[in-house]
Amino acid sequence: MGPGQLAGEAVLVVEDEPLIALDITNGLHHAGADVLAARTLEDGLRLAEQRRLSAAILDFALSGTDVALLCERLNERGIPFMFYSGRAPEEFTEWPDAPVVSKPAATGKIVAVLADLLMRSAPPRIVAPLRRSA
Repeated sequence: MGPGQLAGEAVLVVEDEPLIALDITNGLHHAGADVLAARTLEDGLRLAEQRRLSAAILDFALSGTDVALLCERLNERGIPFMFYSGRAPEEFTEWPDAPVVSKPAATGKIVAVLADLLMRSAPPRIVAPLRRSA
């Protein structure tokens, strides 16, 4: 994972632990992403309305409040998201397409999983067939 891997991407990070949020934010910045950070569900819901949002990284439990409502909103908007959580991966059955990275993990792993998620979520490119000259 190198600098610029996420260039041009806008990523919402919803994490209530300040040091964890800072670590993720720094890693995303290093990879070239613009970061919107929220510590509460309410702030996350507000920031999820940003037009240019590419993806989100969510802690499933924010001070005891789960982020299911935020997941639903992101899903409605077609914005891919992943979880970075201390909960067991089998607790996320409602969102089977969302990758889960278990805490603690290296920031590089989080960035790599996010980059893979963005690549898998990108609309297919339509390539025009080559025309042969007569």
